Amino acid sequence: MIKKILLTMLWTIVFFFGSAIILGFFSGLFFYGSSATGGTPQENEQLISVIGTTWAVAPMVFGLLGLLLGIFGKLPGTKIRHMPSEMSRGRAGR
Repeated sequence: MIKKILLTMLWTIVFFFGSAIILGFFSGLFFYGSSATGGTPQENEQLISVIGTTWAVAPMVFGLLGLLLGIFGKLPGTKIRHMPSEMSRGRAGR
């Protein structure tokens, strides 16, 4: 059970920071592209606001997704293996 909790926490952190890194990469590409075309931040103020909101919300959503998938045992290492009972192994009454 401790292993499942630790791995779920690890997956949550991986999902959170992984999404932040990916968002950072793509927003960097956007800003590079907009500056290369001569655009100024004042021209793209609404789009920059959307990017900021996405930066604030998306890592939390992906972190929550990692947490939920870990709790339900859908990620590697988070599934709890149940020990077979004595009855199912055929040792009952011995």
